[in-house]
Amino acid sequence: MLPVLQNLLCNEYPTLYQDRQNAEKMVFECNDGWFALIDTLSSLIVKRSRTTVVEQVKEGDYGSLLVCVSGYAPEDYDYIFGITRLAYYLSQLICEKCGSRGTFINSCGMTARCELHDPWSSHQLEYDETLNLPFPMRMKGTMWRLMILEFYQLIQIHTKSNDMPAVDIHYVKKFKGKLCIKLAGGNEITQGMLALLLAYAEKIDEETGEILNR
Repeated sequence: MLPVLQNLLCNEYPTLYQDRQNAEKMVFECNDGWFALIDTLSSLIVKRSRTTVVEQVKEGDYGSLLVCVSGYAPEDYDYIFGITRLAYYLSQLICEKCGSRGTFINSCGMTARCELHDPWSSHQLEYDETLNLPFPMRMKGTMWRLMILEFYQLIQIHTKSNDMPAVDIHYVKKFKGKLCIKLAGGNEITQGMLALLLAYAEKIDEETGEILNR
């Protein structure tokens, strides 16, 4: 990530990105396209916990955003885990170069790229319009729909494998220009994921995923 963007994050969230040992600065080992996602994630964590510290931010071995944290209170763990876990999966939809809607492809290793930054690969959308979701989804934006699908699938994983209480999504819709989701059930992991999903959706174009100037 460009030094100027790294400095913006460190200056905006000093409790989260403290200097390393021997006064070394935090290094964000990823490309610029994930800046807005990391910024959103950082804001939510700091609002929840002023003691949490990010130990590492990098593109992991499987081409997704990996954020390692420590220093949180036990009661904050699930919420912060939900945020960082969904960020891992959302990063697979976000071009690591520019932040627009991307496709997870194998280009010298797994990575997310848009058509502009990898025109030689197939960028067929992974959202299946025929998918029978158990809730209505009243919006047309492709990027929002892909993000919601990731959110829903991650809920299913944690419900089946990690003892997350059942989650009932009543509806997903666009209201006054914003993404709105009404659900019941779940736990703090669910709430962390939901907070990240809604906050990041506010920053982007619902169709292209491009960052909005607000």
